[in-house]
Amino acid sequence: MFRPILPIALSALLLALPALAAGGPEPSYRLDCVPDVGRSESLADWLRLRLLLRGFDEETDHPTLRLCFRIDAQQRLIPSPGMGVGYGGWGGRGWGGGYWGYGAWWAYDVEMVPVASLVAQRPDGSVYWQGSQDIADGSAAALQDALRRLVERLPLD
Repeated sequence: MFRPILPIALSALLLALPALAAGGPEPSYRLDCVPDVGRSESLADWLRLRLLLRGFDEETDHPTLRLCFRIDAQQRLIPSPGMGVGYGGWGGRGWGGGYWGYGAWWAYDVEMVPVASLVAQRPDGSVYWQGSQDIADGSAAALQDALRRLVERLPLD
C-alpha cells in the first residue's frame, strides 16, 4: 500500500526547526601560542582582531578551540636540471655524441622554506584542524599574510 512521504517529511522538518534555529554554540578560542618574532604582543593583538573579524570570540575559561600558531622551517627537495656528462661533435653525417645523466639521487638540492602553521585543538585535546602556509620572504608583511590565510581557512563549525 502506498503511503505519502510528504507529511512525514514535513513533520520531521517541524520537529527539527527549534534545533536549527538555536544553532550550535558560538565558536570561541584561546591563544595557546603565538610566534615569537620580537613584538609578539602586537602580533597577538593582530591575530585577535583577525579572529574577531572571522566570527570567533575570545574566551579563556571554556573555549571551543585552543589555537597554536607557529613558525617552522621545512626541508624541500628542489630538482636541479641538466646534470650529467656528455660529448659531441660534427662528424661525417652531422652532429653526433652521447649524454649520460647522473641518477636522480644527485639531481636535487635541499632548501629550507619558512612556514607558518596553525593547530586548532578541541578542549579534550583532539586536533580539530591544522594547516600550514608558506611565508614568501622574511618580512613582517609576508608573515601577516600567511597568518591571515590560515585564519581564513580555519572552519567555523
